[in-house]
Amino acid sequence: MEKRVYKISGLGLAALTAISAFFMPVKIPAGILAGGLLMLANFKALSWGVTGFLGAKKATGKMILFSGLRFAIILTVLIVLLKLRLVDLLGVILGMTVVFTVILAEGGKELLKRVIP
Repeated sequence: MEKRVYKISGLGLAALTAISAFFMPVKIPAGILAGGLLMLANFKALSWGVTGFLGAKKATGKMILFSGLRFAIILTVLIVLLKLRLVDLLGVILGMTVVFTVILAEGGKELLKRVIP
């Protein structure tokens, strides 16, 4: 499922970024790309955390610290990009939404495969 999320999200982000580059100011396509990439990085880190959690059978302090650090890093990157006016908030939200939608759709398909064989 993870590979499908990256593949579909990458294609969706590339298409949305390319299309918006023709019609929107440059900050919006940059925001779409930045938001999508940050969301994919968060998904990867979340995947590592869940894998570690399942292997440890309980949450360790290291995992909890890593989760907090992950959110702090994402927030810091977003604030810096927005403060430097390199991206537009609307673009960031659109990019994050693309990835989030793909994650939900792929998760739903996996769930249906297991519930309805």
